[in-house]
Amino acid sequence: MIVAGRVTVDGTVVRELGTKADPAASVIRCDGERIKAETQMHFLVNKPPGFICSNVQESGYPPVVDLIKSVEQRLFTVGRLDVESEGLVIVTNDGALANRLAHPRYGVAKTYVVEVDGLVTPEDIAKLKRGVYLAEGPVSFDEVSAKPFGRGKSSVRVIIRQGLNREIRRAFAAVGCRVRRLRRIAIGALTDADLKPGSYRKLTKGELAALETGEVAPAAEKAAPKKRTRRAATPERASKKKRGATSKRGATAARGATGKRASTSKGAPTSKRGASAKGSPTSQWGTTTKRGATIKRGATTKRGATTKRATSTKSRGRK
Repeated sequence: MIVAGRVTVDGTVVRELGTKADPAASVIRCDGERIKAETQMHFLVNKPPGFICSNVQESGYPPVVDLIKSVEQRLFTVGRLDVESEGLVIVTNDGALANRLAHPRYGVAKTYVVEVDGLVTPEDIAKLKRGVYLAEGPVSFDEVSAKPFGRGKSSVRVIIRQGLNREIRRAFAAVGCRVRRLRRIAIGALTDADLKPGSYRKLTKGELAALETGEVAPAAEKAAPKKRTRRAATPERASKKKRGATSKRGATAARGATGKRASTSKGAPTSKRGASAKGSPTSQWGTTTKRGATIKRGATTKRGATTKRATSTKSRGRK
């Protein structure tokens, strides 16, 4: 295709094999049709047992990439976990990142939790750290720590930077330990204890940058239970609380300041709703009438004073 002159870069025919061009910066065409760079995708997948890290379905097992839905790009796994193993796998279409993580010269650390039959002795740990010889060469671990797990079992946390086929199972078998379960819990500094088996998510920019450094994820520690603390009282909250507690009482006091509805001076008889001077006949609705004169409803007086309005009404009525 290239030798035949079917490929152009920025309008120039390229016939030399191995010529490099950046699709993001140059216009590359094949038979006149522009070739666009694919959007790079990066996923973290928690691989369950029964899936293979390959796009070839010759073994009858489904590939890990089938777990990721609704993606048009052609994806592939970085590194591998055998079909019985489980844990974190990166799925991407980024060839540069795949090479950075999988090539032995970069030595990206990978952390595993291995459950084995029997108790792992200090001698076994020392052998694994020194290195175990396999057919492809020696295999050694950066870190090995073991603790009892269940009845007659051990849980071993290991960190390794190599990438030989089934190297962990074979190394443990060489020291007489049978692996029952193998989980990858971290790739470099990348880890996610909340990602359920069979689930996946996109990697963040910060996580991609951390993968470039090749740092090791710290051992998981149990978080201390959170204590519930009472909110401190503030002057604003205290005043709101005080106002809220006395609002009903305050309303009653305000209402009672004028009597039941309208209070008069001491000794002056009042109706249920309206107030009048002593001796003035009062209707039920608070209107005082005498010879056609009417006092408006709701008229009140100050304590100790006689209503002028009622008095003036009497005088007008007599006239």
